[in-house]
Amino acid sequence: MTRTEDNSSSPTTRFWGWLLVVAGGMMALLCGGCTLMLWGASIVAALSQRGASSVAILPLILLVPAIVGGLPAAAGGALAWAGWRIVHPRRPPRAPIDETFS
Repeated sequence: MTRTEDNSSSPTTRFWGWLLVVAGGMMALLCGGCTLMLWGASIVAALSQRGASSVAILPLILLVPAIVGGLPAAAGGALAWAGWRIVHPRRPPRAPIDETFS
């Protein structure tokens, strides 16, 4: 491969890019879905019980799944985005329009 060739055309580079997309997508979907399920169960449990103590502790109950499941979900989203950028790199800008019609 010469220096002028693009790395995205390499099958190995494309494989690793798609691997990052799949792994990151699975992380984001599984961790994010679990976080949403825990949030829903926590809200339903807090609102179904009578008393102010269950509603008062609700922000703490919502914060823990956000940290434990939300951070890996965000990391999975970042991995998927990085893999997508490897597979589909940004192209350089085209020539200005005013040079085209002169």
